[in-house]
Amino acid sequence: MLKNGFISQGMQKAFLEAVPGCVEHTTLLAEAFRDAKEKRRSICVAWMDLANAYGSMSHNFIQFALEWYHVPAQARKLIWSYYEGLCARVWSTELFFIAIGVPQGCTASTINFDVGFQLILDLHSALLVGPKGYRIAFTSIIASKPIYADDVGLV
Repeated sequence: MLKNGFISQGMQKAFLEAVPGCVEHTTLLAEAFRDAKEKRRSICVAWMDLANAYGSMSHNFIQFALEWYHVPAQARKLIWSYYEGLCARVWSTELFFIAIGVPQGCTASTINFDVGFQLILDLHSALLVGPKGYRIAFTSIIASKPIYADDVGLV
C-alpha cells in the first residue's frame, strides 16, 4: 500500500512505519494559525473524530477496500477468514463472534483500518474541486487535511 502510493503519507500518518505524524501535523497547523493571526487572514478548521472507529469498519467494507487497492485475492481471503472467525469472551460470558469491526491490539487491524479509512479519504478528495486548505503566506505550504487514523482536521 505504501510502495504503490495508495496510502497518501502526506495526509494519513497513522500506524505507518517511519512516517512521523502527530508532531508534523500539529506543527503545520500551529504555523498556519500563527500566519493567519500575523497576516490578519481568515482560517477555519473543523476537527472530526469517529466514535468507535475500529468498531465501525465492517468486514465487507474492509474486503471492498482491499480489492479496490488491488490486494491479492489470496491475502483478502486470509483476512476475511481471520475476521469472520474471530471470537471473544468478556469475563464469564459465552464465546461470541465479532461480527463487525477490527479488534484493537491486533497487528493486522492497524493497516486494515488505514486501508478502509483511506478509501473514505480518497472519496472525499475526489469530491473536492480545486485546491483547498490554507496556504501559508509567501510559501507553497498548504495545510488542508491533517489526518491521524480517524482524527481528521479539515482546514
